[in-house]
Amino acid sequence: MQHLLDKFPGAAKHTDRRGEYPLHLLCGKVGTAHLETWITGLVDAHPSALFLENHNGKIPLDILRKRGLGEALLKERMSRALWGALRKELEKHRIPRDVFDYILTFAL
Repeated sequence: MQHLLDKFPGAAKHTDRRGEYPLHLLCGKVGTAHLETWITGLVDAHPSALFLENHNGKIPLDILRKRGLGEALLKERMSRALWGALRKELEKHRIPRDVFDYILTFAL
């Protein structure tokens, strides 16, 4: 998976005719053997795919939940992506560190 993402870095951001990103497809089709490694690669390549719905209104977590697989892993990845986005947004607006820490105390 990582070799493909290195060779075609934008591939994780493309959808098929059903509006499914590679992360949706991975969550719906792949067995458990490589699931964690491949999810990590796709999330690193396109973190917002964790929160994007396909044409049926499903995010990747919905698909994993239906299959009974890897829900904790995807929740952990979603949490990291959200914190990363929040941190970037706060830094972009030059929020002072003490204010940032104060905001985090309410989020935890």
